[in-house]
Amino acid sequence: MRELTKTPYEDWLAYFEANAKARAKETLAFDERPLSERERQLIGRSLAQFQLGERSEGHNLIGRITAYSHEVGEPALTRLAVLLIDEEYRHAAMLAQFMEHHSLPLLEHHWVDSCFRYIRRFGGLDLMLTTLLIALTIASQYYRSLGPASRSPMLKRMCVILREEEAAQIHLLNQLIEEVRGRRPSFGYWWRGQAAKVIFGGALLIVWFNHSRIYRRSGIGFAGFWRVNWRQWRQSGTPPTGSINPTLAHLLRFNDTDPLTGPENGQ
Repeated sequence: MRELTKTPYEDWLAYFEANAKARAKETLAFDERPLSERERQLIGRSLAQFQLGERSEGHNLIGRITAYSHEVGEPALTRLAVLLIDEEYRHAAMLAQFMEHHSLPLLEHHWVDSCFRYIRRFGGLDLMLTTLLIALTIASQYYRSLGPASRSPMLKRMCVILREEEAAQIHLLNQLIEEVRGRRPSFGYWWRGQAAKVIFGGALLIVWFNHSRIYRRSGIGFAGFWRVNWRQWRQSGTPPTGSINPTLAHLLRFNDTDPLTGPENGQ
C-alpha cells in the first residue's frame, strides 16, 4: 500500500483504478421475487429521480478539471475526473438494471436535475464541484434509507456499494474544493462556504418534499433527516489518514453501524 503524499491525487488515482477493476468482477444477483405493489409505489419514482441524477453529463466537469490541472501542474487530475464520472455512470447503469428487472420506468427529465445541470454547466469550477458534492452527500444518506425501505437483496447490496463509493467521491471533492478555493482571493473564501451551506439547506428541503416517504419508511423523521445530512456535510471534509485501502471502509473510516433511526434522530 502507498502512503498518502502531500499531493495525493496519484494515490486517489490508484484507488479509483483499483476499485473500478474490482467492481468490474462483481455481478449483482437478480432478485428472485418481484417487488410488492407497496414497494413499487414507494420506491419507483423516487429511485428514478436519483438514477437520473447519477447519469448526469460529465464532459463539462472533465473539461474544467483538465484546465485546472494544466494551471496547477497536476496531470493526474484529468484522469481522476474521467474515472469519477465513469463511476457515476456505472452507478446509473446499476440502478437502471434494477429498475428494468422490476419493470420500473426510468425518467428522462426532472426539474431538480435540470437545475443542478444548469448550475454545473454555467458555474465556475468551485460551484460545479460544490454542486456535485451536495448531490453526492444527499444521495449517500438517501441510499442509506433506501436499503431498509425494501426487502430486495439486490437493492440492499446496491445501496451498500453506492454508499461506499460515494464516500470516497465526497472526500475527494472536499479535498479538491479546498485546494481550488485556497488558490483564489482569500476574501471570497468564507462567502463561498456560506453560499454552499445555503444551497445545501435548500436542496435538503427539496429532497425531503419529494422523498420523505423513503426516509419515514426507514424510521427517519424530518428532524433526523435534517440532522444526519448536516452531520454528513460537516464530517465529509475530514481528510482520510493512513494508507490507501481499496475496501474504502478503512480508508474513509466508513461506518455503516451508526444509528440513523430512533428517538435521537427525531422519532
